Amino acid sequence: MRKDQAQLITSLLKRNSKALVYTYTNGFCGFSARLTAEEARSIAQSPGVVSVFPDPILQLQTTRSWDFLDSMSYKKISPSTTDKQSSSSNEADTIIGFIDSGIWPESPSFNDNGMGPIPTRWKGKCQEGFDFSYTNCNRKIIGVRFYKDVFGRPFLSGRDNLGHGSHVASTASGSRVENISYYGQATGTARGGSPSSRISVYKVMDSIHNEDGVDSLV
Repeated sequence: MRKDQAQLITSLLKRNSKALVYTYTNGFCGFSARLTAEEARSIAQSPGVVSVFPDPILQLQTTRSWDFLDSMSYKKISPSTTDKQSSSSNEADTIIGFIDSGIWPESPSFNDNGMGPIPTRWKGKCQEGFDFSYTNCNRKIIGVRFYKDVFGRPFLSGRDNLGHGSHVASTASGSRVENISYYGQATGTARGGSPSSRISVYKVMDSIHNEDGVDSLV
């Protein structure tokens, strides 16, 4: 802990022994505390203090995560949920690859409404397999491949039987889907961080039904 930080904390604790909440020493040098507005202004003017800012109160809402991140960032990371999905965005030329458990192509998060042609530089393929046809790919899901596991048993399809791969893909680049809620909570428009980006899936894990009747991840 730096000397000036220790002095600030000592002074603060003399006024209110319960004011200090936490000290930070690894990622950066600082502390969190319960302060009055006047105390915050006073500390902000102290030598060695870079900034003083309030801790925002956020509610758990599943359809607004990226909006929360946008509101806390000086640089906007994605378009507003009110914007229409558009292939004119620079995101439309971005292809995000996911090495995971596959994808569930019927999910509304992977619709290609409003998306333009697939970038000509794309050289991947949509690999057919069990319960997965090349028609399951579209202008959103532009690539799907699956591989053999370390035991030699093939994953016979790019389809996601676990849900993890689909969840990750929709979080990163899911299309906008309106009127989504979590059991009626936080109704709104769900979307990924980059909703106009393309998706390429590489299925490298799946669940198997072993001799004991237990599903295992491989």
